[in-house]
Amino acid sequence: MKIITCSQRGVALVMVLALLALGGLTIAGSLNYVSTIIYDNRLSGYAMDCMYSAGAGIEYAIWALENDEVIPAQLSDSVNGKTILLYIQDKGIFTLYCGDLIYVDDLPSHYDWLTTNGSAVCEGNSCNYTISIHYSGDAQQRKLTELGAKLPQGYGFVSGSPALFPDNVSFDDPDETGGDTGNEWIRWLWNPGSGPEISDVNPTVNQTFQITDLGSAILVGDYTWVQVQSNDIGLIGEITGERSSITSTAIGPATVDSIIEADVILVGGTVYIMSWQILD
Repeated sequence: MKIITCSQRGVALVMVLALLALGGLTIAGSLNYVSTIIYDNRLSGYAMDCMYSAGAGIEYAIWALENDEVIPAQLSDSVNGKTILLYIQDKGIFTLYCGDLIYVDDLPSHYDWLTTNGSAVCEGNSCNYTISIHYSGDAQQRKLTELGAKLPQGYGFVSGSPALFPDNVSFDDPDETGGDTGNEWIRWLWNPGSGPEISDVNPTVNQTFQITDLGSAILVGDYTWVQVQSNDIGLIGEITGERSSITSTAIGPATVDSIIEADVILVGGTVYIMSWQILD
C-alpha cells in the first residue's frame, strides 16, 4: 500500500508540475499579449491626439481666413500638449465647377432670352434653309456648343453648301447627321469655349445651307434647336475665389507626429473646403 501510494503520489506530483508549467506558459503568453495591446493603444492614443490637434490647426487657419486675420507659422498655445505648425500656400484665383444643377419644377427664366427658328427660301427643287438664333439677354457673351435642324419632309442636305454663305457660323458640313432619307436631321457641334459667340452686341447669328427635293418634298415637319455651354447660363454650379493650401503639423511629446493638409477657396468671408487629407 505504501509503495502504491508513493508511486501514485509521485505520478500526481509530475502531473501537477506539468500542468503548472503549461499554465505558467499560458499565463505568461497572455500577459505578454495584454501588455502589447496596452502599448499599442497608448501609441494609438498619441496618434489620435496628434491628428485631432493638427485638425484644430486647420480649423484655426480657416477661422483666420474668414476673419482676415494673420495666420502664424506656429500657434501661440499648444493643443492637447502638442506644438502646432502652420504653413499656407497661396495658389491664386481658382474656379471650382460643382457639376450640373437639376431643376425639378419649372425651367429657369433665362430660357426666354435665347430663341431659334428655321426658314426656307426655295427656287425650283432646292431651297436655302436658314437657322437663326436670336439673343435678348444681358451684356455677357454666350458661346454655342450645338446648332441643329430637323429638315423639312422629303428634303436632303446638300453637301458643301454651308461654304456658300459668308455670314454662317460654320462653313463646314454638319458634324453629325441622322434619320432616314427624306426625314433627316443635322447638327453642328463645338467644344465648350470654342463655339461661336452671341451677345447683346451681336444678337443674331445664322447658319444657312441648301436642301434639295428628294422627290416628294413639302415644307412641313422641320424644327431647329440651339445649345449654349452650361456655365454661360448658370446650369452648373461654380465657385470662384482665392485658393489656398493649408498644412498643419502637430508635434507631440512622443515620436508620433501628424500632418493634415486642406485645400480651400476663400470667397468674400466664406471658406469652401475642397479637400481634407491626413498625410501622416
